[in-house]
Amino acid sequence: MAIEKTTTGISGLDNILYGGYLKSKPTLIKGAAGTGKTLFTLFFAAAQIKEKGAVVYASCDEPPEQIIAYMDRFGLEGSKLQETGKLLILDFTPSLEDEISGEFNISAFLLRIEQAIKKTKANTLIIDSLQSLLLGLPHYDPHTELLSLYRWTRHKKLTTLTTIADIKTILSADLYEEYVVDCAIQLKQTIKNNLMTRYLRVIKFRGSAHGTNEYPFSIIDSCYALNLAAP
Repeated sequence: MAIEKTTTGISGLDNILYGGYLKSKPTLIKGAAGTGKTLFTLFFAAAQIKEKGAVVYASCDEPPEQIIAYMDRFGLEGSKLQETGKLLILDFTPSLEDEISGEFNISAFLLRIEQAIKKTKANTLIIDSLQSLLLGLPHYDPHTELLSLYRWTRHKKLTTLTTIADIKTILSADLYEEYVVDCAIQLKQTIKNNLMTRYLRVIKFRGSAHGTNEYPFSIIDSCYALNLAAP
């Protein structure tokens, strides 16, 4: 049976993945702060709506208006997409009230997501980022929470893109999160001779061939673009 894929919104990454992310499966982009994780989610969101789809975007790091501002800055027309109702951004940024009351949990998170999916008829879910979501849960087992989350998205047959930072450093735990997704992509940045270079590497891509090298990419503010070298 042929593997269904969908565009990432970045032509170089589509080439590396031989067509794009897996449809109806979860993908994880991981990397340290400043590597460009959020930007990858924005290009994906815009591309999915361009393909006549709808997107639910769960923002756990920044308020929705900031996500829209980023999209507009990179020419992705976030304001217009939001007005059409095809892009619904949910604000899951942690609040002090949630931490004190202890009311927020993964079930409450998934309930809001499900309501948004029904409202928009979306088949694409983006969560940025998992470490902020996990840190917002007052009582949790991070391994169980991640398994529950990805099991739910698979059951709903959602094409899911999630991001995560250096979770071991933040939570003092190794979640082995790349093992519970179908596609895992690592972003990193290195400095050599005082020059910073960003790199992308596909850690795994279940059931599909893919480019196996480290690929340099750049975020160019002057033309508001993301350029990724690809085979």
